[in-house]
Amino acid sequence: MFDDVHLRAFGDLNGKRACVFASGDNRAVFALTGLGATVTSVDISENQLEVARQRASELDLDVLFIRSDVTHIPELESNQFDLVFMGGVAIFWFSNLEAVCREAARILLPGGRAAWLSGIIIPSPLYGRRTSRDLKSSILISTVAQGFSSTDSAQNTTCTIGQSAINSRP
Repeated sequence: MFDDVHLRAFGDLNGKRACVFASGDNRAVFALTGLGATVTSVDISENQLEVARQRASELDLDVLFIRSDVTHIPELESNQFDLVFMGGVAIFWFSNLEAVCREAARILLPGGRAAWLSGIIIPSPLYGRRTSRDLKSSILISTVAQGFSSTDSAQNTTCTIGQSAINSRP
């Protein structure tokens, strides 16, 4: 599920708390649990969550599953996660990425990390053609061409989406 680039970006997750936004098939949830994190899975689809609950039960994993839109997750308190992760193509389904970013900043601990990963090819007249390898190498970034940053000053956390991140390399 994760390669060396991801693992370096995540850091040691043993004993840390992670939240997976738009968890879908929950592969990332189970992988992060295997890396030692206590994981919360958030998805809008009750069907996806029910399948994941059954699988977690079979594997005897302690995962919290929440059905919610990730732009506003009232079930989660502020300032509690070391990592917020979103993978696959989930980022392309949101009409308000700033709200997603704001919610990630709200629930992250100071110094926590938001990792948006998309492993698809995105042709863009602004940035040229990016390959799956390029995007996977750009962990902790968004693949969206618009730029903005959301900061929760009460918690000193920032989630950034934009061009500077697109061009970053580990």
